[in-house]
This record gives sequence, C-alpha cells and structure tokens, in this order.
Amino acid sequence: MRAKPSVELMRAHEMARQVFHLPKDSYMPHLSLVYGTYSEHERQRVVSTLSPDLRLSFTARSFELIRSDSPDPADWHTVHALSFG
Repeated sequence: MRAKPSVELMRAHEMARQVFHLPKDSYMPHLSLVYGTYSEHERQRVVSTLSPDLRLSFTARSFELIRSDSPDPADWHTVHALSFG
C-alpha cells in the first residue's frame, strides 16, 4: 500500500540511507501488507478482498528497525524497537 511521501518520511529515509551508506535510488514509500512470491494476478485478487472501510491513515505508536539478510522474512531480525511516548 503506497504511503504519502511526507517531508518527515522522506527525511527519515534520507537519514537512514546516509547512516547505512546506501546508494541514492528511487524511493517509493509504502507499507507491505503481504510477503511472499505471488503472481500479479494473485496480488490483485488479495487487494480486491480488502474492505472498503480500510483505514487510509493511522498513527504509528512504535517503530522497528529490521535487518533483512535476504528477501525471505524468515531471515529478518529486529535490530532495534522503539515505542513513541
């Protein structure tokens, strides 16, 4: 699900890019709702099942920095977790 590229979000991305010495590339802010290898048809089918009442905004109450050693979520590890007051 795409996210609005707010000034704060884009600033956070730029800071992370610099801290982790990542190359400058195109950045599409988004929330990943499903992980796995699915065809485009299957992805569209899942999207079509989402409720029309799906909230389009939310307030983040926590943040987790995840190290992804591979595309497989089984290989991902939380580096740091932070709750917002």
